Amino acid sequence: MIKEQMIEIVKSGLSWTAQQAPEIMGQLILWRTCDYILGIIFSLIILIIVYRIFLNTEHKIESDEFADWGDYIVTAVILAMVGLFFVIVLICNIYFLLQISIAPKVWLIEYISDAMRCIN
Repeated sequence: MIKEQMIEIVKSGLSWTAQQAPEIMGQLILWRTCDYILGIIFSLIILIIVYRIFLNTEHKIESDEFADWGDYIVTAVILAMVGLFFVIVLICNIYFLLQISIAPKVWLIEYISDAMRCIN
């Protein structure tokens, strides 16, 4: 009796999951699309800020506000590294957004395979 009830509960749970799978996949794709768009916007904002800081630093060099060239070189290297990092983030987000827009089923298969690889 208890075994039959447990089997019935599992079957009903599987049935519910099967019914909800298309909606869950649609919501996952929508969420990841928004996530990539927000990543692109954030990366662009940071790149604009880095560019503005670089222009401000260049202006300080022209007006001799820097004590020596060492300060400028350190600032330029840091800005270049931050800028490069966010350019890579921007490119990755654009890549995944294009992939999810053009081939959502392929993206979903890759997403699930990556998730399964992380579990194992």
